Amino acid sequence: IAVNLAMQPINGNLIHAIAERWNPRTNTFWFPWGEMTITLDEFSNIMGLPEPKGNPRGPIEDQFLVNQGQVKTLEVICKLTEKRSWPFLEKDGHQYLQLQELGEIYSQFVNPASLSTSVADKYKNSMVTCTVGLIFFSNEEHIMDFRTARLFRKWGHVKVRHISIAMAALAFLYRGLTKFSIGDADSIEGCVFALQA
Repeated sequence: IAVNLAMQPINGNLIHAIAERWNPRTNTFWFPWGEMTITLDEFSNIMGLPEPKGNPRGPIEDQFLVNQGQVKTLEVICKLTEKRSWPFLEKDGHQYLQLQELGEIYSQFVNPASLSTSVADKYKNSMVTCTVGLIFFSNEEHIMDFRTARLFRKWGHVKVRHISIAMAALAFLYRGLTKFSIGDADSIEGCVFALQA
């Protein structure tokens, strides 16, 4: 998968001002001149994400099928770290990957040339899950619900359909804006880069 994202500093004041105008009942921003929102196509375009394949007039499940060839992220993490198990953060009855810690582990892995292609591909897929989590599913704790991590099975494989990253990330951002606007959160979860583009 190729994500064309030129990272720029986040303007916290701008993001906060925009987020204060979020209406969770309509999933729109209220401005003096009218309502606006970020559509899936706009979000994909802003973030440089690939567009989903398939007939846009066809059933949605044909456009966003979850790949059946699951990358076993937990097994890859355990093999990479040489641990028997990887500690998940337990919160609200769910398991979360701790992305910052995982990112530090991956940054120490420096010699992919010594690996077989299949092992290197497994590391790549798991590392991309971590990277996508930090960019598109960000929060203050740098954790990603393992259920979200499991949505993305194999990255960049031409013959494999996968759930739209843009669809999942935009839904996560909408949820983060809603939690912020009703006072359930002090910060906005999700890809706030899209709000200042």
